[in-house]
Amino acid sequence: MIENKRTRSLVSVDDNTSVKVVKIAGGHQAILRLKSLGIEPGQYITKIKVGPMRGPCVVQKGSTVLALGYGIARKIMVQKVHEKDSTGR
Repeated sequence: MIENKRTRSLVSVDDNTSVKVVKIAGGHQAILRLKSLGIEPGQYITKIKVGPMRGPCVVQKGSTVLALGYGIARKIMVQKVHEKDSTGR
């Protein structure tokens, strides 16, 4: 997958960064799994950190903290947002 300057994989974003989900670059099952967790295009999440050696990617959506496997986290394509935009306004 070719990424432009604004869109990148969730795992490549700096820790503690608010992002907007732009696309899920995965198959039907990955899309359904992430949707069941509330992660889908248009949603705002915060990447907390990625564990060492491609460990789990910890994200926060609202008051919920989730640990996603590295493989599925790298399929989440995001754009960095400014703090004032992270509420969806």
